[in-house]
This record gives sequence, structure tokens and C-alpha cells, in this order.
Amino acid sequence: MKQTPSFFIFLSTFLMAQSFNVVDSFHKNGLPKEIHHYTETNNKITLSQKSYYFVNGQKEKYGPFVAGRKDGLWTEWRNDGSRLIDGQYENGDKHGVWTHWNPEGRKIKQGRFKRGKKDGIWTKYTAKGHKLWGKEYLEGEQIDIKYSIKNVFK
Repeated sequence: MKQTPSFFIFLSTFLMAQSFNVVDSFHKNGLPKEIHHYTETNNKITLSQKSYYFVNGQKEKYGPFVAGRKDGLWTEWRNDGSRLIDGQYENGDKHGVWTHWNPEGRKIKQGRFKRGKKDGIWTKYTAKGHKLWGKEYLEGEQIDIKYSIKNVFK
């Protein structure tokens, strides 16, 4: 019986929330350049996501907003549609794992940000996915580098 009220609160909140998109800007060819996604809950409208597009109509980048700042997983693509970068934001700062991809979809670089600064080991990979080097960062400053020469020609 205790679960019933919380279920109805969730259901009523879900039913009262509406979302809509606004094209913020256009390319010269008339295609959307930037689309803002808004959510309305209890008569309050908030920006929830942004999408950016290349002039050819392909999605360029996309990600969520919380309290007017980037927050959560953002993804960027090349104009041919292949993925370029995946990275986490928290409260507007890069925070968490960031991964860079080559056009064939292989990981070429990966590391972490902490409150907008590189932190921990950043690893660079060869085109075939072998570790090439690792750089260690602490609060944005490089403190160490480790090469893996044996993988350079793989």
C-alpha cells in the first residue's frame, strides 16, 4: 500500500512533463545548425539537451544539460557520420572518461578529466588498437610518460 502513492506521484509528474524542440540557428542552405530540446514540468521550462548539425545535415554533437550546464555524456561526430569523441561532463566541466575514435571506429586516445583538468593516465593507441604511450596527469599537469615502442609498427 505504501508504494501506491509514490507510483502515482511519479506517474503524474511524468504525465505533466512535456518536451519540445526549438531550432536556434540555421545553416545558409536552410538546414538546422543548432536545436535546443526543452522540457516543461510544473510550468517551468528548462533546457534539457542540445544538438548541433553540420551543413550537410549530419549530427555534429549532442548532449544533455542540467541546470543550464553540460552534464552527462556528450558525443561528437565527423561530418561523414563516424564518431569522433565521447566524453562526460559534470556541472559544465569535463569530468570522467573521454574517448577519441578514428574514422574506422577504433579507440585512438582515452583518459579522464577531473573538474575540467586531465587527471590520471591518458593512453594513445595505434590505428590497429595497440597501446602506443601513456601519459599521467595530476590536476591538468603532466607528471609522467611511458612509451610502448614495441607497438609503434603494429
